[in-house]
Amino acid sequence: MEITAKRVHALAIVLSGSAVVAVAMQGVLSYALTNATEMNSTAQVKEEVIQSVPSTNPFENISLEARSAYVFDIKNSAVLFAKNENEKLPLASITKLMTALVARDYISESVVITLTPDDLSAEGDSGLRPGERWRAGDLLSTMLLVSSNDAAHAVARFVGEGNGREVDVTTARHDFYKMMNDTALALGLDQTEFFNESGLDTSINIDATTDTT
Repeated sequence: MEITAKRVHALAIVLSGSAVVAVAMQGVLSYALTNATEMNSTAQVKEEVIQSVPSTNPFENISLEARSAYVFDIKNSAVLFAKNENEKLPLASITKLMTALVARDYISESVVITLTPDDLSAEGDSGLRPGERWRAGDLLSTMLLVSSNDAAHAVARFVGEGNGREVDVTTARHDFYKMMNDTALALGLDQTEFFNESGLDTSINIDATTDTT
């Protein structure tokens, strides 16, 4: 075959292109291998750092004035700290959360509650007045926003009466407390017991195994 200058030139271009591709591939492989090595080194360093951190309890030397405390890691389902976690203590105004939950289960938020003087006999004054008419939903919101004992007292009476049931106010409220305790048991809160709707401390003599709320 006759090799002309034109063919030699074309062959040179092809060989030159192959060489460029080869060099480029070599560069890519070299870069990938270098990155992989660096990543392995970084991972090894991180692992060594983690292993070097002492597995101490950050709460070990903590000093709390609180009678009871409980810190739970939801993500890992682990108890991080506990102090007298099974001791039964008053819930204070957290009780009103159960009051609201029970009320919303038994009455519509659109029903109207007329406040009575007895409703406003609870400790504290949140600005409510006898004779005022409130939507149940608004009264519950007021109860939760300003921790109104009067609003809680009114809700307990109204729900306990069963929308007009002929019972005295004391019986109505005690029926409401039973609803609260039944709901607590249904939710698995078997160490919780309610004696009023607001969370105010009571003067009832309760033994050490009972929660006063």
